[in-house]
Amino acid sequence: MNLAFLERMASEGDLSKDAFRYLLQCRGESEWLDYKQELNLELDTELCDFARDILALKNVGGGYIVVGVKDKTWEQVGLPGPCPYDSKLLRDKVMRATGVQLAGDVVCHSVEYDGEQRTFALVHVRSSKKRNRDLTRFRGHRVSGAPPVFGG
Repeated sequence: MNLAFLERMASEGDLSKDAFRYLLQCRGESEWLDYKQELNLELDTELCDFARDILALKNVGGGYIVVGVKDKTWEQVGLPGPCPYDSKLLRDKVMRATGVQLAGDVVCHSVEYDGEQRTFALVHVRSSKKRNRDLTRFRGHRVSGAPPVFGG
């Protein structure tokens, strides 16, 4: 995996089938790339876990989540059915969970693996255009509806 190439792909937002194939072959996670076996955002816990990963990618300058790949083994299992979410629905769910406006897209790609066609979702998260605000001076107080900030 070429990290400089991956970072450039993420900043350019390449969602082509060639880019998708490259991401499948990386077989390793990085700041700009994550793998998920499935994309089920109906339960709040799953939505919050996914939103956390989305925000992490947004804060490092953008990146990808490839859905349909087993974590750690990199086995390409594909999605169990059609692509469950489109870009707008995904952005709406992340907004509901985090209050953060997401700039990103979801596309589905089908590839042949072990003699059968499998469908995968490719989620691209664009970088944050706004700089993160420093909320440390507001410890213990709510800021614009945000949860209280504690700690040292």
